[in-house]
Amino acid sequence: RQTGKNINTSLSVSQRTDKMSYYLSGNMTDQAGVVKNDRFKHYSLRLNLESKVTSWLTLGIKSYYSTRSYPGDRIYGAGAGGASPSLFSPYASVTNPDGTYNMYPQTTTSFINPFLVIATESYNRSNNLNGIFTGTVKVPWVKGLTYTMNYSKTLNTNETGSFYAKNTYLGLAPKGTGSRSYSRLVATLFDNIIKYNNTFGGRHNIDVTLLNSNQQTDSYGQGASASGFDNDQLGTYRLSAGAIQSVSTSGAKTESIGQMARVTYSYDSKYSLTGTIRHDGYSAFSANHKYGNFSSVGANWNIAKEKFMENAKLFNSLALRASYGTNGNQSIAPYSTLDSITNGNYF
Repeated sequence: RQTGKNINTSLSVSQRTDKMSYYLSGNMTDQAGVVKNDRFKHYSLRLNLESKVTSWLTLGIKSYYSTRSYPGDRIYGAGAGGASPSLFSPYASVTNPDGTYNMYPQTTTSFINPFLVIATESYNRSNNLNGIFTGTVKVPWVKGLTYTMNYSKTLNTNETGSFYAKNTYLGLAPKGTGSRSYSRLVATLFDNIIKYNNTFGGRHNIDVTLLNSNQQTDSYGQGASASGFDNDQLGTYRLSAGAIQSVSTSGAKTESIGQMARVTYSYDSKYSLTGTIRHDGYSAFSANHKYGNFSSVGANWNIAKEKFMENAKLFNSLALRASYGTNGNQSIAPYSTLDSITNGNYF
């Protein structure tokens, strides 16, 4: 067993002026239960900056990093032939006279010692790094016209591993068994947005939005496992010493693009009409169906702005909206539309 604890602390500092603002924060969490391998650690750091370079140009960045360490494989000794400690008699012989764990504490093979089901080595670690860069231009010579650029990058990594030595229940028959894996995901998003909003004659409002978006993902994974160790002292650091070994790899790259145009006309803040059209593409679709066009129209009536609602106390906001359009999705695994082939032996 281990000594339980719970530590959680954070620190932040920020400042804002008419030209610049920043926010910096850090957090640390360290928790541990009383059972071996029951441990959680989390460290994070965040930095946000925004600067008004000129009256028409604003730049900003939002960044975040975190590292986490979760409880690894099995921590409570239940399942896979083990038994929950709550089912044992207080007179059960958990250890042998020489101090080693007794496989069957209650002199029956129905209950395995839960301490022998706990992994000799176990970990689950993840890291996340994210950055978002933004830039906004308010075109000085055209009222209501702005351009916004958003660029974001995300990196996620994950490492897991476990090892059961020959003196554990799961490692006894295979003479030690272990595995470890690593995965990485890199995601990139680049949006360009042009927006125009203006009111004419005091009652007529036009709102136009144009969007061009590009998104890319790149994932990779690898794993290794082994069993049958003459010497299991190094655990997952030397899986190559196992008599039976297995290796697996995986990976995928995807890219999606999209363009969108939306126009909304409003009259007197009461009635509005909206029309939208999108053109989207996704690399995982089949060769002749990678792109699709989607459109929609909508109408809105802001009833709360009508004169006959001025004295109404039952509602402070009431509107009626109707819309119709088409939509799509890209919920398809990468490479699943490619032709596949397998081989086999027939006798």
